[in-house]
Amino acid sequence: MNSGMMGQDSTLASMLLRPGPVLALTSAQFREDGGEVVEKVPRVYIRTRHDNVVKAEQQEAMIKKWPPSTVYELDTDHSPFFSSPFLLFGLLLKAAALDVGFHATA
Repeated sequence: MNSGMMGQDSTLASMLLRPGPVLALTSAQFREDGGEVVEKVPRVYIRTRHDNVVKAEQQEAMIKKWPPSTVYELDTDHSPFFSSPFLLFGLLLKAAALDVGFHATA
């Protein structure tokens, strides 16, 4: 990719990206009516190897705090939806089929 394209990508990303819901991410829990925390929601984690926003140690801490059924890994930065959208798409399809149990029907 040439530097002009990378500059355009950076400009587009800066226009589209917004701050994330940090409180929601750090305190997410699922509770039944009685208030008991339940683990019924299937989840996976996609680790990003070159993430300069959420460091490897932070990603590991999140995985340990709320273990997913599967941890996938992408050789990307923090925003694979910009830097590697096709790889991310393929991984999301795989996760949906294998881990969450979604099967598309025609």
